[in-house]
Amino acid sequence: MSQGISRSPLLIAGSAATRWVVCGMALTGCRDAPPASEGRPEREFIDSPKPTNDLPIPSEEGRTRPTRVDPSLAAGGVRPGQRLDENRIVFVKPGSRTGVSGRQALSQVEQMLASACFRGSDGRLGCTSCHDPHGLPDAQTRVDYYRTKCLACHASRNCSLPTEQRLARQPSDSCIACHMAPSLQLANILHVSFADHRILREPHSEPDGNEADSWTAAQLAIFDHADERVPKLELDRAVAFMLVGGSAHTSPTPADARRAEKLLLAVHQAQPADVDTLEVLGAACLIQRRDTDAESWFLRALELDPLREQTLFQLAIYYHERRQIKPAEEYLKRFLAVNPWRGAMFGRYASVLAIRGQWRECIAAGERGLELNPTQASLHELLAYACEQAGELAESERHQKLWFIRELRAQRVYAGMKWIFKGITPVSQSGC
Repeated sequence: MSQGISRSPLLIAGSAATRWVVCGMALTGCRDAPPASEGRPEREFIDSPKPTNDLPIPSEEGRTRPTRVDPSLAAGGVRPGQRLDENRIVFVKPGSRTGVSGRQALSQVEQMLASACFRGSDGRLGCTSCHDPHGLPDAQTRVDYYRTKCLACHASRNCSLPTEQRLARQPSDSCIACHMAPSLQLANILHVSFADHRILREPHSEPDGNEADSWTAAQLAIFDHADERVPKLELDRAVAFMLVGGSAHTSPTPADARRAEKLLLAVHQAQPADVDTLEVLGAACLIQRRDTDAESWFLRALELDPLREQTLFQLAIYYHERRQIKPAEEYLKRFLAVNPWRGAMFGRYASVLAIRGQWRECIAAGERGLELNPTQASLHELLAYACEQAGELAESERHQKLWFIRELRAQRVYAGMKWIFKGITPVSQSGC
């Protein structure tokens, strides 16, 4: 299991690594590159957007020259042939860098990197060494296809098992059936099967262990030793983002947020225009309950990017929950102009309009919120009152009935759940 943070194009814009990424000097794979005399691939990527930005990039002699930067870099785009850590810094669960179990789903890449085949290939073995990214072999040719891939490296040193024993075990003489046997006994996800990409010599002799599938963001390791190649400031940025975001299993703590803030202040000093950093600094302050500081960071982010969706969302929630009606209305309206598909945000906007006595606008926002998310029972209660105030008594009665029905259903479900779990989880009488 892994989580990744996109690298900052602003932080790496002047580094040799960025020139390597942007100019495509090491891009290989599906397509080649424009005249090397310009330090660019020989021809444009067929499916990539035209470059739109000019940035000074250092040349080999240390001089800067204007070059074109693909906007996909800023958007987290990946080009064929790039190393993963040129675009994203990926974090994996503790222990993944030293040993990977065959019983963890969604970790085939980590398994492959732990294999003897990869370690003996000087880093040349990759996914496309065995897999065609444009198709799958059919059932009739699958065994021969993958055996050929194995023998591309093992032709001079074939399987050590005698042919008779090998065919007795696998009549089709399948390499992967023996050395990459799929497993349904996965530790972290049920009913999932995939081939064991550790490519073990004797799969059944390797204990899988009972490793815990729970960890905190602070315990995560950086995948593929990218910390040995990526500048420290970028690593600090990525670590801070993970600390504030938490892991799939735990929420961030105030201690995590304090550590993240300390790391990000140095990043902000080096690159004040990094909007992601400003946004995460605001989130770190919120976790520490320093609301005023959080508001300040979010507002700085919006100065650089007025349409920043997540920052508008944070500020809209911030003002709404503190009943600061005027700014709540402003930022809810701005957020919904950017993302008009969040029913809950229409519900918040409707409540603000109700407080301001704008009943017609409140009804329109509430109806739109229910259209997008019909599960918002409390909106029926608000709309019943708003319609009554607007003189729409029939609509008011309709929303009252709908609110009552939904509340009754919710109480029945709650009562049913109490009955199901009776004797397992004690339920206080006050919760009835």
